[in-house]
Amino acid sequence: MSTYRCEFYELPPCRQLPKPLQKPHPPVHFGGESDAALRRAADLGQGWYGFNLDPDGAAERLSRLDQLLASRGRPRSTMSVNITPPWTRPVTRDVIDRFESLGVDQVIVTVLSATRDELLDALDHHSAALGTA
Repeated sequence: MSTYRCEFYELPPCRQLPKPLQKPHPPVHFGGESDAALRRAADLGQGWYGFNLDPDGAAERLSRLDQLLASRGRPRSTMSVNITPPWTRPVTRDVIDRFESLGVDQVIVTVLSATRDELLDALDHHSAALGTA
């Protein structure tokens, strides 16, 4: 049973069903680029998600994450690292390769469009540019 009460909010006793099949729980991924977010990921997480980071920004944040993990006796291999690069810059094969060299497990590309046809064209463009077509 979960319950919570504070000055601004009250969650009456309730249950969350169905319960997850994974034991002890589904993997927890923390997002954010602040030191506090990285500490949460290092303390409790099975993954970290950085948003709007180019390879240089990701390298700096991953260096900090590695320090935090090492101080807790954890290697980075105990967690998944996912990054979304800035949507305002092209994601090229070189950019993907740089993320890969940093140990990023997954690059999540933002694709914006107003219509279905624009979306399909944009996905085709990204696929061709990254050599995945």
